[in-house]
Amino acid sequence: MSEDISRKTILVLVVLTVIVSTLGTLTVLDTVGRVQPEMYAEIPDSTQTTRGQVVLEIAKPAPTITGNVILKLAPPVN
Repeated sequence: MSEDISRKTILVLVVLTVIVSTLGTLTVLDTVGRVQPEMYAEIPDSTQTTRGQVVLEIAKPAPTITGNVILKLAPPVN
């Protein structure tokens, strides 16, 4: 490391960072505050559905299946 950054340079960079962050935040908040619901396109009335149909079918539960499982561990065959 031939030279270190001076304290003045770091101070200037920190101050600039705070200023840019503050201005960015204020810009975003101002833009969000100006958004109005009328700006969005509305869906025409002809495409809106006012009624629908739902079909619910309750199936019988599957029969209970019982069984046995046998697991036998054996040494590998070479």
